[in-house]
Amino acid sequence: MSALPVSTRGVPQPPAPEVLGLPADYRQQPANFSFDPARPRGGQWKNSYWHEERADMSGRYQWHVYDWAASILRARPGLSLLDVGCGTGRKLKALIAPLTDDIEGIDQASALARFRAEGPAEGRVREADLDAPPRAWRTFDLILCADVLEHLADPRPALRMIREACHSRTVVLLSTPDRDRLRGRDCRACAKPEHVREWASSEFRRFVRGCGFRVLRRRFVTQTDAGLAETMEAELAWRRGEAPTSPWACCALLCRPA
Repeated sequence: MSALPVSTRGVPQPPAPEVLGLPADYRQQPANFSFDPARPRGGQWKNSYWHEERADMSGRYQWHVYDWAASILRARPGLSLLDVGCGTGRKLKALIAPLTDDIEGIDQASALARFRAEGPAEGRVREADLDAPPRAWRTFDLILCADVLEHLADPRPALRMIREACHSRTVVLLSTPDRDRLRGRDCRACAKPEHVREWASSEFRRFVRGCGFRVLRRRFVTQTDAGLAETMEAELAWRRGEAPTSPWACCALLCRPA
């Protein structure tokens, strides 16, 4: 794996944790270390966030969130879809492209070449710094933002863009790691450099509501494509207080604009 940057000079700093619905004593990372700040000489990304190993993992992580989006599309094929933080687009190609050809993605520059090579052939992709995203350029029927917000120094501008891209019937799927299930209920620090912070599910739901969304449903799923049935006993052990963590460590919220 390539090293993450360690300098935060000139990089936007995260707001106070309470602003984002976190406990006041929660310790965030000092900056968004997932962002590749400058295009490399010659235009070739080699040691960026989207290195080969991460690209390979991208086809497995958040699988169940994309499958939830696919179930919405199976009920209403042909809906337009925006994927905020689309990465390589592999899951879009596998799960979403068979159900609609109106697919757009938006992500940082180092992801774009991979999306065009590995994502859905009909998909369109835009470059953006999601800490300072553009205004929405159109509205969509379904918007995905799967395990992206925890990477951003300030996730509120990305949620504002998502809100702008909604019409009155848009449904939005947001997901993030559930800190209680992933790190343990007493965790008050971010252990992963790529994540600026990690919310507990109740904190995340409260934060999302404060950003102008009405939460319709909440699901906990595995972070990868690991089966839910095979991992259910471990989740139940966590609920009973018999295990410190759970494999069902991804919290997904189905929302509408408020």
